[in-house]
Amino acid sequence: MPDPFPPDPPNPDELYVGYLPVPAGHRRFLRHIVPAALAIIAGTAIIWSHTHADPGSGRWHNSSKVKLRGTLYAHPYPMIATTDHRGKTQMTLLVESGKRGAAEHAALLDRHAVVAAGTLLERDGPRMLELSEGASSISPDSSNSTAVDAELRASDGQVTLRGEIVDSKCFLGAMKPGNGKTHKACATLCIRGGIPPALAVQEDNGGVTFYLLAAPDGGPVGEWIEPMVADSVELTGRLEQRGDLSILRIAPENAHRL
Repeated sequence: MPDPFPPDPPNPDELYVGYLPVPAGHRRFLRHIVPAALAIIAGTAIIWSHTHADPGSGRWHNSSKVKLRGTLYAHPYPMIATTDHRGKTQMTLLVESGKRGAAEHAALLDRHAVVAAGTLLERDGPRMLELSEGASSISPDSSNSTAVDAELRASDGQVTLRGEIVDSKCFLGAMKPGNGKTHKACATLCIRGGIPPALAVQEDNGGVTFYLLAAPDGGPVGEWIEPMVADSVELTGRLEQRGDLSILRIAPENAHRL
């Protein structure tokens, strides 16, 4: 007796049509390929996430403005010296909004007691203040009661350090991450606009030490540094200290890519 429900005849050219049931061959294929594809995607995502650059611990408190009272130092880059709750001298770099330094507005107030208003960026100690209203954000402190002495203290001889040249604003929290090859173009524009360049040195304990870079005469480091931004370098120069900020004076002939 013939089978009243014969199986579907084999069809080597099954064609999927959206409004019809999925052909049996397609169902068998999808049962195997979909889980395998999901597993590959998940594995690739995990591997990629582990190779991604650490965004760092920088923070930008751009939702609240602060006022700092202390002594302004214009060289090599504008900064204000204040006293923290422990009585220690703390240096805060000064910049303007965007990719602009504050040298023009700070020059006339060098070594004067000032009040500076803006938003703070900080990363494991080093700090920066983005001035909220340009030149009007820095004003003389007529009382002079907040003057802080933060003269340079030079070390003996020279030091050699290895690290990455970064723009300090992005590195301290304006961008995450604010370093690495992918950030080279942005960092170069920042430094060209007057944002202080710095050397970020990776320590054995996982931390990063921050060194502000200056020219041998104590002024801004110069345009020669721009092609080396975001590169691993070895720098040899004289190390100085102003408050809690380390400053490395370097000449072009003493900077080498690794």
